[in-house]
Amino acid sequence: FWHPHEKCLYWCDIQGFADHAWNPATGQHRQWATPSEPGCCAPAHGGQLVIGLRGGFSLLDTASGALTPLATLPPAQHDPQRLRLNDGRCDTAGRFWAGSVVTPRTAPDAALWRLQATPTGYAVQRMAGDNFTANGLAFSPDDKVLYWANTPEHRIDRFDFDVQTGTLTHRQPWVRFDRQAEGQPYGGRPDGASVDVQGNYWVA
Repeated sequence: FWHPHEKCLYWCDIQGFADHAWNPATGQHRQWATPSEPGCCAPAHGGQLVIGLRGGFSLLDTASGALTPLATLPPAQHDPQRLRLNDGRCDTAGRFWAGSVVTPRTAPDAALWRLQATPTGYAVQRMAGDNFTANGLAFSPDDKVLYWANTPEHRIDRFDFDVQTGTLTHRQPWVRFDRQAEGQPYGGRPDGASVDVQGNYWVA
């Protein structure tokens, strides 16, 4: 993600177990090691970074490098031997959403998780499932739609989204990309995505 106040680009090196930041104006490049694969990250107040790791969410202090666990995903719904967090994004109310990926991809056990601050700490809730590799998470500019891709299935789903309550309803397939077939054009596998201010969905 691009940090609008720091004017820095942040990204995750999943297999390298590290988060990075680069300032194009100064050329400064910083990086922080993580104890497991960082699938996604989002900015927090005071130069901090929320990171989705293999087993849950943690808060990184980018000044000191200190990493503080925020919430662990419930073992009954998330087996860290088979699953880890992958693509994630904040909504405009400050909740952090992250989908997971399952290895091996023999069952659609990946899910969509919501991290939310409460008066007593941080709470995580499973919001959707039936996915192999969660990607393409994005919100419409009017906060009424959440988009969520299933990469190996070549599909993007959409949900009705209520930003006030943080709830999802009416899931439906939105776009399906053609699979590889002899003599046919290949549609591709939807991965990372973002929505622009006009509501257009841009997907890699």
